[in-house]
Parts: sequence; structure tokens; C-alpha cells
Amino acid sequence: MVGAMSAKQPPSRRFTSPLPPVKPGCGQDQNRQIELIYPEHNAILYLPKGFSGKSEKFIFKAAHARRDATIYWHLDESYLGETTENHQISCSVSQGKHLLTLIDNEGNQKKIQFEVK
Repeated sequence: MVGAMSAKQPPSRRFTSPLPPVKPGCGQDQNRQIELIYPEHNAILYLPKGFSGKSEKFIFKAAHARRDATIYWHLDESYLGETTENHQISCSVSQGKHLLTLIDNEGNQKKIQFEVK
């Protein structure tokens, strides 16, 4: 095959090009634009404590299908902030059940519930 990448090429040479855009009309799955890495849906989290015994912040992590995307983070009904490229944000979370909502700059959303004990 001319132009095909060989599995024998060094890892740094494989998969160097981003995937092509989805062909118009093919029904791109909008729910797959944002992926929440941590926490997972319905996770039970425990308040992190430092060496001093003081509660510390959680670090939430996400990934987006587009490198240039901005993600807006909301915990319950409160705005936490926005991220670009490195999609992680830290925040203090009280005990109880919570709803984490991520919205990108094109309106795609990802929502998960989790509980802090």
C-alpha cells in the first residue's frame, strides 16, 4: 500500500495526523465530544485530606475530541470555571450527592452524578 503507515515504523511516526472531520450528514455522535475522565458517573468519592488533616480539593479531569475546544465546568448550579487544552479543574466539594455538568463552546454537554462521603 502506497502511503499507508506500517506497524513496523517507530511509535513516534505512527498516528501523527489527527482524524479527518466527520463527513456532513453522517450523524456525528455529539455525546462523544466530551469525555469525563474523573470522576466517573455514579462514583463514590471520599474527601481528600492532607498530612495536616485538612480537607483538600478534588481534581476533575476531562478530554475533548477537538484540541481547540473550551469546556465550561458547573458543579450543581454553580459555575466552576473554564479550561482549554488541558481540561482539568480543582474544587472543594461538600459531602452529599452532586451533578457535574461540562459544556463546550459548541453547546455539547456531558453530565454525571457522583457522591462525596
